[in-house]
Amino acid sequence: MDRLINQRLIFSVVFILVFFLASTLKAAQSNILNNSLQTFTHLGPKILVPVNLTGTNGVSVSGDFILDTGSMMTIVDKEFANALNLQPYRYANLVTSSGSTRSPISRVSAICSFSSCSKEVEVVVSDMDESDSEGHHARGLLGMNFI
Repeated sequence: MDRLINQRLIFSVVFILVFFLASTLKAAQSNILNNSLQTFTHLGPKILVPVNLTGTNGVSVSGDFILDTGSMMTIVDKEFANALNLQPYRYANLVTSSGSTRSPISRVSAICSFSSCSKEVEVVVSDMDESDSEGHHARGLLGMNFI
């Protein structure tokens, strides 16, 4: 009889502990989701996401990038690239809706966003003129080579 009571007591304690941990985990996941959704802003109809880039020299900078599923490569603003001291190692023709231009290609040690990082990523360095009257400014386009 005592053994049965002990087993029920242990089962009850384990059940309460599992229930408590599950509800705590669910609340933590909800907070993470809410916090990550709050980091998104917009630039007109474009979605801006926070991005951290690390140059090959170890310097890291952060800024908002336009999430661009139509871009095959990530594009970094020239000013942002200068802050990272990015050096071109080749050139490629960048084709956009406004035409084609020869652009430098550099490499960054890491691009981090969405709680994930990609290492040794090629980026196109180009002028970005994406800002609005509220002070939002895009430092680049987060392209499919990261997404």
